[in-house]
Amino acid sequence: MYYIGSVSLLFFGILFCVILPIIIVYIIQRRKTKEIEKRSEFILAVLEKRPEINVERLVRHFNAPKNSFKEKLINKLTIGLVFMFLGLGILVSDAIIAYLGGWNPDAIFWLAFTGAVPFTIGLAFLLSFFIANRMLAEEIEAEKDFMTK
Repeated sequence: MYYIGSVSLLFFGILFCVILPIIIVYIIQRRKTKEIEKRSEFILAVLEKRPEINVERLVRHFNAPKNSFKEKLINKLTIGLVFMFLGLGILVSDAIIAYLGGWNPDAIFWLAFTGAVPFTIGLAFLLSFFIANRMLAEEIEAEKDFMTK
């Protein structure tokens, strides 16, 4: 038998685990497409006004990497910690609710599952941070030397 709490928990689980990521990916891809279109329009406008400009140099200028290796690693660390603490908060609240006996055991299981997913995503980001930090140490140092010159 289904209870109102478990049905609403299932609904929100589907909403956050399926629909929300699809919307986020769509928004990010649309933004990238618009950036590429604007960049192309600008380059074409510059070439129409001044055809003697070096196109390769102009394109290279627009395609320069925005973030360094170190910034990308710090972003991975930040995302990993946010996801880990989000999952940990859900898991702790689930443990408190289970201890107090406030909900249906099926709902408690799904809440624990909902907390375990962001926790493991956070662990994956932290793991990728530490592996990338170890593997890219030489590149980060070279980039740091290049930036200071």
